Amino acid sequence: MRPLLVVAILLVVSLSCFAQDTATSTPPQQGRIVGTVVNDAGEPVPQAMLCWGSYSERGSSSTCGLQSDENGQFDIQVALDANRIYAQRTEAGYWSDDAVEGYKSAQAIRLSAQQPTAHIVVKIGPKPGTANLAVSGVGTGKSIKKFTVHVLVISDRAFFQSVEFRGRSAIPVPSGKDVMLIVQAPGYKRWFYKDADNAGDPILRIQPSEERAIDVELEPDGAQN
Repeated sequence: MRPLLVVAILLVVSLSCFAQDTATSTPPQQGRIVGTVVNDAGEPVPQAMLCWGSYSERGSSSTCGLQSDENGQFDIQVALDANRIYAQRTEAGYWSDDAVEGYKSAQAIRLSAQQPTAHIVVKIGPKPGTANLAVSGVGTGKSIKKFTVHVLVISDRAFFQSVEFRGRSAIPVPSGKDVMLIVQAPGYKRWFYKDADNAGDPILRIQPSEERAIDVELEPDGAQN
């Protein structure tokens, strides 16, 4: 019986080693991206939405949703064929062109079964400026508290992104982009920003960290044009 016992033990050990070798040699099915989202000044950007995917001349696929933490850091699981990543936080004034144009200009990454983890810094763009709105009725000077602001970012004079703020007078505005501001309030006509120094140009252009005071005077719905 002893020879049979020895053979059985050797067989068990061999099968165990084979299983371990098979497990370690199987390539991972997912990759991992670890990093930090920062602006052009190198400051971490918290709660930035991350988007990643696979881009090629034949097409692209994308996934968005996970956010950076309060320190701008993130750790996400992705498919191994992911080769692009970008971030944005529109409600804080950080807008990405890649949300419309796809991943062609997004930050490149490279993952493989041999190197499934990438450590990167994702740059989200320049610091936004701020439009400080004072909203009141035309001719009355009465402050209006309930209003909605729409921020529209323009590319080649075509609207392509917008975000809405309710009852907020300090509006983050993406710098380095052409922006339109629209203000609405119950019982008043819609108001469009116009540059008083440039023949009524409806485009707002703002610099990083710039503070711009803007008076918004709304006409009642029944006012005559």
